[in-house]
Amino acid sequence: MDAIGWQKRRLALDDIAELRGESEETWVVMERSEQERLLDEGIQQLAPRDKLFVKLHFERGYSVEEIAETMQLTTQNIYTLKHRVVQRIKDYVENVS
Repeated sequence: MDAIGWQKRRLALDDIAELRGESEETWVVMERSEQERLLDEGIQQLAPRDKLFVKLHFERGYSVEEIAETMQLTTQNIYTLKHRVVQRIKDYVENVS
């Protein structure tokens, strides 16, 4: 008598939504929520100066020039800081997910 074993099979999110009868919008909301959670976690991992930049630029909408003046740095330094902050957050999200 042969034993019947379970096979692991990955299903695409689209397939699961169809199986449950859920709309695509539900999955979009869930995915967006997960992305926001990962971004928040990534930001929390940043150094205080980097968090300040994120707060000023992305939350309050300050321009690079305004941030440079506020943080007493050159605009070139702020552009470099922006690039590094974005890269650090991307790296965090990629390594966690």
